[in-house]
Amino acid sequence: MRGHGVHGHMDYDERSFFKNARLLGFVLQFKRQPPTLVHAALTALIDRWRPETHSFHLPCGEMTVTLEDWGMITAMPIEGHALTGRVDRTNWQERVTTLIGDCPDAKSNCTSGVPLIWLSEHRKTCPQGADEATVELYARAYLWYILSEVVFPDSSGNSANWAYLFFLADWDAGYSWGTASLAYLYRSLDDATQRTGDKSNMGGFVWVFSIWMWERLPVGRPEKLRRRPWEDYAEEGDETRNPTVAYEWDVVKLYTGLNKTSYKTYTNELDALTHTHVNWWPYRQERQWDFDLNVMCDADHGLWRCIVPMICVYTVEWHLPQRVATQFGIYQHTPPGQPTDTGGHALHL
Repeated sequence: MRGHGVHGHMDYDERSFFKNARLLGFVLQFKRQPPTLVHAALTALIDRWRPETHSFHLPCGEMTVTLEDWGMITAMPIEGHALTGRVDRTNWQERVTTLIGDCPDAKSNCTSGVPLIWLSEHRKTCPQGADEATVELYARAYLWYILSEVVFPDSSGNSANWAYLFFLADWDAGYSWGTASLAYLYRSLDDATQRTGDKSNMGGFVWVFSIWMWERLPVGRPEKLRRRPWEDYAEEGDETRNPTVAYEWDVVKLYTGLNKTSYKTYTNELDALTHTHVNWWPYRQERQWDFDLNVMCDADHGLWRCIVPMICVYTVEWHLPQRVATQFGIYQHTPPGQPTDTGGHALHL
């Protein structure tokens, strides 16, 4: 699976730009080395995903990754402008150069963007004593890199799509990165259900998908080990620098085995899952955290139950919390039919 971590190819440089974009908490959490993922368990769960309902169909009922989960785990902003607009390929290399200061020649370019390896080689470290304009170019390249590798990877995982870079042109634009990245995960799950090859990969924010599974389901859940120190707290107590729920699973111990054997085991465990096995409310107020959560985790809690189409450039996917009311502590009635009004945007159904 793709999209499960940053491998130290780019040097983090503390600047104010990430905070202006409301992505500082996300960057500090997900620039870290990710925990090892339980691929067999994730695959077993993906096999229960239904694209038409955007939910996993389990013996205990439907479950899904909601905006509540997304906010608590990623600290990405939910309120804001959709990542939408005209995507024009004309002179995109020149526009990339304007935003990050350079672009590989045509022979090195992927059809949809810049190779990640080129970014890591040519924009790895901001020069000492660089002026503010140069610092901004490198900061934008860093954020583009982490978004491309961790949040919006394609199934190859090798390139940074230029479309996402253009949304970083204005740090104060106020985009809803949370809804965009969740829409991208939904689309990636939809696509994953159609793949049958042994070497098939899944895109999307798989790291968060894994944390979601560990928080809510006992299947494939690893043992938590002592976390690495959180070294990014601000001296002035800036709560946007605190960790997210993902920090709870900073270091884990897996119970290893052959993937094919483990897959069958996890499949059987999911088949036997009952209502009492599920942690329906992992972020409840009475939960005792031994670290301070990022203020962005629940900053947009008023939007967690919105029934809305989520937009990510060319991707439009419905957020349907009414199908998983139990996850919000509400009695689950028979879910209504699929909404159809998207304001003219095409849906992936």
